[in-house]
Amino acid sequence: PGPTVAFNISDRDGAIIGYDEVSRLAALNRPPIQLRTGCFCNPGACQEALSLCDDDVTEQHASGHVCGDRRGIVNGKPTGAIRASFGKDSIWEDMDALASFIEKVFVSRRHVSLQTQQLNSGANQSDNEPLVIA
Repeated sequence: PGPTVAFNISDRDGAIIGYDEVSRLAALNRPPIQLRTGCFCNPGACQEALSLCDDDVTEQHASGHVCGDRRGIVNGKPTGAIRASFGKDSIWEDMDALASFIEKVFVSRRHVSLQTQQLNSGANQSDNEPLVIA
C-alpha cells in the first residue's frame, strides 16, 4: 500500500473537466498513465466530497448516469473524481509522469505566464498565499 490522491482538474474558467476525459487522455499519454475514476464504490462520500446536494444526485441518475459509466460531468457538475495510487513498487518517475501529463495537457501557458508575472511583481500575492495554477 502507498499514498492515494483523489482530485479533479478545472479548466481556466474553473469548470471541472470530466474524469472520463482525463482518463482517456492519460491512457493515450506516452508512457500511458492508469487512473481510477468515478466514485470509488462510495457514492455517499463522493456526494459529500463533491458538495453535491440530493437534487444533484437525483438529476444525475435521472439523466442516465450510473456507477461505472464514463459520464464525468452531468449538467455542469462532476459525477466523480480521479484517483492516482502509488504503491510500494512506484518510483519517483511515476509521480513525475502524472504531474508532467497534467501540466502538458491541462495547464494553460498563458495563465501560467500571467501568474508568474504577478508572482514576480508581487501583485495580488501575500507572503503566505500559495500560487495557484489552474
